[in-house]
Amino acid sequence: LSCRSRKKNSLPVLSSIYRRSINMSFVLLSASSVGSSARTLASQSIQPLCSAKEPPAANYSITDPSCQRHFFGSSSARHLVASSVASSGRALRRAVPCVPTASAQSQSSPSSQISGSATQKPKVSVRFLEINCFIVDVDGFRVYVDPLLKGDLTFAGQDWFFRGKKRFVKEDALTDALPGGSKPADLILISQKLPDHCHEPTLQALPKDIPVVACPGADDICRQLGFKNVTTLKAGQSTVAGPFEILATAGALVGPPWEERQNGYLIRSTSQQLTMFYEPHNDWPREVLDSLPNDIDIIVGPVIRASLPILGDYPLVKGADQALQLVRATKPRFFVPLLNFTTENFGLLPPLIRVDGSIPEFERKVKATGLPTQVVSGDIGTDINVPL
Repeated sequence: LSCRSRKKNSLPVLSSIYRRSINMSFVLLSASSVGSSARTLASQSIQPLCSAKEPPAANYSITDPSCQRHFFGSSSARHLVASSVASSGRALRRAVPCVPTASAQSQSSPSSQISGSATQKPKVSVRFLEINCFIVDVDGFRVYVDPLLKGDLTFAGQDWFFRGKKRFVKEDALTDALPGGSKPADLILISQKLPDHCHEPTLQALPKDIPVVACPGADDICRQLGFKNVTTLKAGQSTVAGPFEILATAGALVGPPWEERQNGYLIRSTSQQLTMFYEPHNDWPREVLDSLPNDIDIIVGPVIRASLPILGDYPLVKGADQALQLVRATKPRFFVPLLNFTTENFGLLPPLIRVDGSIPEFERKVKATGLPTQVVSGDIGTDINVPL
């Protein structure tokens, strides 16, 4: 097995092929090189889980009181920033952007600010749209996370290798996200640069005045597609977008060891009524896990593990065990499992993927800990209300 990319002449593992979003060619040996393990796995497949102009950035640093107001008000939060920067393998060389508002539109929109008094919790719902795409609705302000609303999922256009087709969510989800739709997007949040998180056909179809907060790599794609207001966050950096302060944490390592980690996000309402955390692979450096705050209201993350047995059970997405570590470390009020393995899949890769775990199994494990965390789930394409 070998592959060629623009940057490297060869990569040793199949997972690097699966996870890279650059043009590449694959030379796969015949079935005899795969062996009996592949023939055994060939009948397996992934099963469904359930029937305006960019505002100028102010030159604030992480020591500036206006940026410290919510994220950096405690020693553990400041440690989280330092841990995320250290885990990303580089120093923070530039000021952290603090954007006053996400866009002129959201500044004037009544839904752009979380309503209620300081003691009243907002109304929060999560709607999963398959793969890694979901909507977080907080008092009418809608964040589209890793949007994939148009067409199928492929990697580098190689549909012979992998093509994922949604089972439950159709093209009307894109119509809903447009102005005048039932759930117009106020903000786009992208955690990884690969197509299952940064999906170019979807981004091409969305209005270019929607503000975007994205990890490195995904930010360039968004700018190339014409988005006018793109904020790049590296691990340890934060920004303000609409009613939220968003802090990037060091997340998944989706390529070879020398690549920079992708992003997780700690999201806090500017009124401090809500704190959320999202990382789509349950993959983070230990120091980040140890430094997350213990006042998190909602965690959204995977509880289903996906791996490649042909490569020694190499994990593509980590599952319930890591999710349970996160619950024990942060003691969130609610955990909302990511419904990300529901597609109908075609090509060479899907029969080689093993999927383990379930939401009920994870819920039993959480209850066994004795922690007050509630697991909240529901159906794809419907609003899952989180009873704060």
